Amino acid sequence: MELTLDQALQKGIEAHKAGQLQEADRYYTAILKANPNHPDANHNMGVLAVGVGKVEQAVSFFKKALEANSSIAQYWLSYIDALIKLEQIAEAKAMLEQAKSSGAKGVGFEQIECRLTNIPLPEGDQTHEDILVKAVDLRESGKYDEAINLLLHQTKQSSKDPNIPALLSHCYILSDNLEQAKIYLDVAKKINPNIASVGWNETRLLLKQAKVHEALAIATKANKLFPDDVDGLVALGSCLRVNGSFDESLKYLNKAI
Repeated sequence: MELTLDQALQKGIEAHKAGQLQEADRYYTAILKANPNHPDANHNMGVLAVGVGKVEQAVSFFKKALEANSSIAQYWLSYIDALIKLEQIAEAKAMLEQAKSSGAKGVGFEQIECRLTNIPLPEGDQTHEDILVKAVDLRESGKYDEAINLLLHQTKQSSKDPNIPALLSHCYILSDNLEQAKIYLDVAKKINPNIASVGWNETRLLLKQAKVHEALAIATKANKLFPDDVDGLVALGSCLRVNGSFDESLKYLNKAI
């Protein structure tokens, strides 16, 4: 039986959430063939494009989604975020003003505005390691948006370093932006899935998503690879606690301390 556009969209969203990106792409593409201006399909294709690093391509999808329906806040946020990633700051600011003029408001827009007015760019004599240290310091100080902007700038300079997207993923988790957290976690995993920060941030993301059994499996596997990593001990201890293994949890947390 042939699917309706709404049914195809739901199938695409389900595949997208499950990480089946090619399947999601197939559904979204089919929808756009039938209706090139479909707002949700355009937006979700943009999200897929960002996830594989094709941000310029994503911008065109986000623009079409907005042209079809400018009342959806997430369309504005995704579009402006993509412009920031491309370092088109003036255009991003203009789009934010246009969104606000259209009545857009909320925490997401406040965060975007903060990012656009406080974008910390690295000084010319700073090394790659200096940038990572500074980003970690910003994260530890609770300045997640500043850390994110610093790391987004650095991705253009060090696109092959998995530590950058892994740290970006953690900052987005702390900002409760789980969609972006997953995107950058996937980027880090593609570069090198076998580094400690990938395992711990996958654990954190799964915990945020209330997938406690999956989180415990990932944390246990990562701990075997990095048994003395403090972040890992805390992550594993947290997973054991939420899974009801309190004595085991204390063992790992005490070791971390």
